[in-house]
Amino acid sequence: FIFVVRFFNFMILFSNFIPISLLVSMAFVKLIQAFMMSHDADMVYQDISCMPRTSDLNEELGQVTHVFSDKTGTLTCNVMDCRKFCVNGITYGEGLTEIRRNVLTMMGQIVPEPLPPSTEKRSTPHVDLHDNRLEAVLRKR
Repeated sequence: FIFVVRFFNFMILFSNFIPISLLVSMAFVKLIQAFMMSHDADMVYQDISCMPRTSDLNEELGQVTHVFSDKTGTLTCNVMDCRKFCVNGITYGEGLTEIRRNVLTMMGQIVPEPLPPSTEKRSTPHVDLHDNRLEAVLRKR
């Protein structure tokens, strides 16, 4: 019985010790991975390559499952309207967001006219979603 107690005592005390060589090796591996990410041709957007500013970036990227964005509402009425959403890679919603309009303007492209507001009463406030494909999918169900 005493052997079992001392064995588990030993395991608890020494399980926190990690060899320094392992820590150094992990630091070098992270540094090499950051270098490889900065030179990856698939991680280039408009001639700007990935710029990892920390060696832990590769570990953090693997933990991202959802990206949500919201406006701050500092100078506005703090209302966010739903105009588009994406499910399984399919984007629903035909309207343009204010950000997309500004991007098109900055790129010198033609900005389409906004969709006229719907005349029917909204059952959900701040949802301004127009998409005939979505309505067809919902009718099937």
